[in-house]
Amino acid sequence: MLKITEIYLDYSPISSGNITANDSPVISWSLASDAASDAQMSYRVTMSDSDGEFFDSGIVADSDQSLVYNGQMLPQGQMINVELTVDSQNGDTAKRTFEIFSGCIDFPNVWITHPDEKTGRRVLQFVKQIKLEKTVESVSLYVCGLGYHKVEIDGASVGESVLDPIHSDYSKACYYSVIPDIQRYFIGRDPIISVSVAPGWRHIDSYHVKKYTGGREISFEGKTQLAAVIYIRYTDGSEEKVFTDESWDVAYSQITETNIFDGETYDAGIYDFDFLSAVSCNEMCGEMKPMTSQSIKAHEIYKPVSMFKTGDDTYVFDFGQNIAGVCALPLYYGMKCGQKIKMKHAEVLDDESGELYTEPLRGAACTDTYIASGDEDDGDQWIPQFTYHGFRYMQLEGYASIPNKDDFTAFSLYSDVDKNVYFECGSPLVNKIHKNTLMCERSNIFGIFTDCPQRDERMGWMNDSTVRFEETPYNFDVGRLLVKVVDDIYCAQSESGEITCTAPYVFGSRPADPVCSSYLVAAYQAYLHYGNTSVIDKYFDGFEKCGRAHGTHCG
Repeated sequence: MLKITEIYLDYSPISSGNITANDSPVISWSLASDAASDAQMSYRVTMSDSDGEFFDSGIVADSDQSLVYNGQMLPQGQMINVELTVDSQNGDTAKRTFEIFSGCIDFPNVWITHPDEKTGRRVLQFVKQIKLEKTVESVSLYVCGLGYHKVEIDGASVGESVLDPIHSDYSKACYYSVIPDIQRYFIGRDPIISVSVAPGWRHIDSYHVKKYTGGREISFEGKTQLAAVIYIRYTDGSEEKVFTDESWDVAYSQITETNIFDGETYDAGIYDFDFLSAVSCNEMCGEMKPMTSQSIKAHEIYKPVSMFKTGDDTYVFDFGQNIAGVCALPLYYGMKCGQKIKMKHAEVLDDESGELYTEPLRGAACTDTYIASGDEDDGDQWIPQFTYHGFRYMQLEGYASIPNKDDFTAFSLYSDVDKNVYFECGSPLVNKIHKNTLMCERSNIFGIFTDCPQRDERMGWMNDSTVRFEETPYNFDVGRLLVKVVDDIYCAQSESGEITCTAPYVFGSRPADPVCSSYLVAAYQAYLHYGNTSVIDKYFDGFEKCGRAHGTHCG
């Protein structure tokens, strides 16, 4: 009996939940058979959407278990049904059907921002009410907020991702999130789309960064801005695309300050929002690309293993594990208007005071602050939206009530790259090292391979990443992420071929030494583990330039 055991889109399992396809997706598969000598003899792939079949590979007599799509441009804004049929040498046939979503769309320069030129660390809230005069069949949203965005429709959060889009050199490439099948929000109403946009990596605003870049301009810094396309298909066969333009309104949100390194401040006492008409933003950004790499999501939930008091109204929670993520702050009835509750984070404690030891954080404040409204607007809990911290311990200040340890939780955040692998051997020490490796990686995969999750750095250092390019494919589904990293290096590469120590380029020298081989190693691992030859074809000129520029240092 022949069986199709796994389906892959661009070298990642469909089961991983990331189904967004680019304009030339690679569909591949794995097989199992009861007959030991059996093998694939031929395959056939067909694709269809709501309008019918639009692609048929025909019967391909080949043992290669993959197809590079070379048909017409994938239909925009639609879920695509794919049927795969495989025939074996023993005469068996196996079939699988699955769905992918076309992430490609015509994305013009439709950036908008706040009329105020100095948004700084503030979060912008863009809103647009969609007026519908027909019955909706399907709706999809394509959105890119620089640096990070969060989408709500009629006050309900849309999607499970956080810290979208993944970090890139925005002057060269901007990744937009694709959110399909949101038509349920459009049935029987004129919904209000709200997109909160935080500065993120678009406005780093760090003393350490400014110090070590020597005042050099960082190419991807700029305004906090938004570009979006709402693609609506109606039951009568017509369609409409709603773009970001000056008909959208914008205001500063209740998140009064947010920073990757320093944390986030939320003021629940802000009731009046001074909405203004958004203005077009003429800061051109790089190529718009669908975000096919896995999004960052919340994963494991941790409860404190202990709590102890260190001073007046100061408590320290130990979550028993170093993670990268955020804490959820439980709120309670009776908080006073303007009451400030702070959550500070660190990986270790001071041996003498028992409070947080913050020297390893360097200049990063790693502090999230909630300012209470003192009424029902405070809700049940608060979770920071646009920052994260590396920590095991959280220090609570200003709670003005004895906290219940069991009410507090911490969430680990990382790119959704976990896969079903398992390792255990007879050595407890080796098992522990392996577990620590996994935990360390999870804390440092945020759309890039970061060097650390806690201090004011968290960049794609190639000297940290190169050996990880060789390790991570065994433990994580990084087929798409490796390609994205290669593109990051390509975007940071000079015309003459030199690459940089960090990609996207913030710190380091040009040419980078001794990490000039990182470029080649990342691509080679994508080929070695996932059979991806397109990454070599696409970036070969860059590899060649790198070799000439770095000479013998590239090995």
